[in-house]
Amino acid sequence: MAVIAVVSSAAVIMVPQSAHGQQNIAPQWVNDGWRSANYPQSVWFTGFSQDGLKSGANTAAAIQRVEQDARNKMVESISSRITSASRNETFSNRVSTGTQSKEVVEKTYGQIIQTSTSAVVAKTELYQYHDAQNSRVYAFAAVKKSTLADYYANMIESGLGDAERNIGLAKQSAESGKRKDATDKLAEGRKKIESLDYYRDLLIAVDDNGLARGQGDRVTRLLKEIDAALVEAESIMPVFVTGTETILSASADIIVPALQTLLNDNGCRIAENQKDAGYILKIEAKACKAEYDTRFYHSESCVKVTLTNVKTGKAEVTVANLTGPKESGRNAHEAAEEAFKSVVPQIWEKVSGKIMASR
Repeated sequence: MAVIAVVSSAAVIMVPQSAHGQQNIAPQWVNDGWRSANYPQSVWFTGFSQDGLKSGANTAAAIQRVEQDARNKMVESISSRITSASRNETFSNRVSTGTQSKEVVEKTYGQIIQTSTSAVVAKTELYQYHDAQNSRVYAFAAVKKSTLADYYANMIESGLGDAERNIGLAKQSAESGKRKDATDKLAEGRKKIESLDYYRDLLIAVDDNGLARGQGDRVTRLLKEIDAALVEAESIMPVFVTGTETILSASADIIVPALQTLLNDNGCRIAENQKDAGYILKIEAKACKAEYDTRFYHSESCVKVTLTNVKTGKAEVTVANLTGPKESGRNAHEAAEEAFKSVVPQIWEKVSGKIMASR
């Protein structure tokens, strides 16, 4: 029969029982004195658990139980490190600055140790031992404070890096007139930064230099950058041009692209879709007042124009019935097309003042 001690790194140490019936030799970590000497509390967080085995009990389940208990005790040793004083010091700024209510702060504190559990397990040295002769199972869990602190510091660094990338992408989107995408990216960046509060609190708890390693100044700078970028993004007023154009009961596509070209030529951002728009320029055009003089066809365009400010939801420009110049063509359709082309400058004259002022 073999006595097995398992380390979380998947290394397996097997201590065989002598063929002459000698007693099993327990690993040194079972001894309190050895653990205190080799895993001092100044360097390690530890948890130790043991339990007896009843006759017929499932050994694997018993080992799993004491292993989990050892982990829990190790986590408790971390939580005891976070005193009420350090908790108040850590969170007082959040309450006083109004970024979080007291209730949220208290809930956050309650989640800190839960949040750390995955990190603890990932970095834990875990040992198991089954003393078959005495029907007992043992488990010992330990994590080095510096290792855990490094893990939290790396999580903060990684998270802030993600936030910075989101800010950069948001600025690119804003430059392209993609306002919705820009604000979404900035919101993601803020959420990422705020999610790192847990790791900063834990870092402060396990590392005497945790306050400095928590990169509070960088956090403040990035949040200010997000605020400024958000103001900039929300001030962008890209124009989304849409509408219907009808010639002889058929759809046309003349005025909308012509207005988009004018916007682009005048340095205005054009929204590719309505969700990114600051302004929605809607036109409803149809050929009207058609005539035929036995040689040429003539037509005018009757257009309704609405320029709506998306932020306020109000129509800032409304022209109910704009009639364009009369144009001629070899047939009714050609005459109407020319009439649609000629009305574009008149539409631009009506809306350009508002649009250009918001660039």
